[in-house]
Amino acid sequence: MTEEDKTRKIKELEEKGVIPYASKYNKEIKARDVKKLELGTKGIQTAGRIIQMRKFGKLTFADLMDYTGTIQLAFSINDFGKERYEEFKEMISMGDFIGVKGELFKTRKGEITIKVKDFQLLSKCMQNLPDKWHGVKDEKIKLSERYLDLLANEETRQRFLQRNRIIKFIRNYLEENDFIEVETPILQPQLSGANARPFTTYYHALKKEVVLRIAPETYLKRLLVGGFERVFEIGRCFRNEDMDRSHLQDFTMLEYYASYWDYKDNMKFVENMIKGLLKKVLGSLQ
Repeated sequence: MTEEDKTRKIKELEEKGVIPYASKYNKEIKARDVKKLELGTKGIQTAGRIIQMRKFGKLTFADLMDYTGTIQLAFSINDFGKERYEEFKEMISMGDFIGVKGELFKTRKGEITIKVKDFQLLSKCMQNLPDKWHGVKDEKIKLSERYLDLLANEETRQRFLQRNRIIKFIRNYLEENDFIEVETPILQPQLSGANARPFTTYYHALKKEVVLRIAPETYLKRLLVGGFERVFEIGRCFRNEDMDRSHLQDFTMLEYYASYWDYKDNMKFVENMIKGLLKKVLGSLQ
């Protein structure tokens, strides 16, 4: 379907009183958790993006995706009636966000599926989706249009979720060991904490040049001078230097300081943190 076709369809929907971009929907359960329910459960209400559709005359199967996974949907003329089923076929297409309400059952092929009793268009998609089976292969597109990579590649989505779990564990680990999380200035009057080329900008209110921080080190140490004994920060740092797969100009850094510790204390602390992190995120140290 071309963009012109979709634009025309939006106008047709609006003329029929259908809102193509809803302001709210009460999503009660994630796709992943739907599959944990007992077969026959009624009143299931969820939402997500349609990523696949398979039409068989009076029956249509579709895959609904959210950030936790996918669940199959079944739309039948027997459940909707002819008029409502035709409305569904005209209204919903690949890439659309929809909300559905229905009953859980298992198909003859053993696929756990929601038998849809009612649906609502939440957001009409105006662009064609990437190929489901091949995903986004172009590395430049992956980096510049990350949303397409997320949409098409499960591995990328899992990487984002894993990063979230890693940062959450590190933050909890530090706080459980009496560290206080702080925020230090990103705009700084001069370089400090490392040896790197900075990004510079002009601070009009103060009429002076400032730099984006290359490290939070000296400001964290000032907090120790002020009386805190254990502090940490997880924040963005910026270095105006070369870029490769393991080095970006802006990146997230963890930096912590603990009074009265020597290097042996730090070694033991970091070792235990990494072990705990691997067990939590990967399930083992292997």
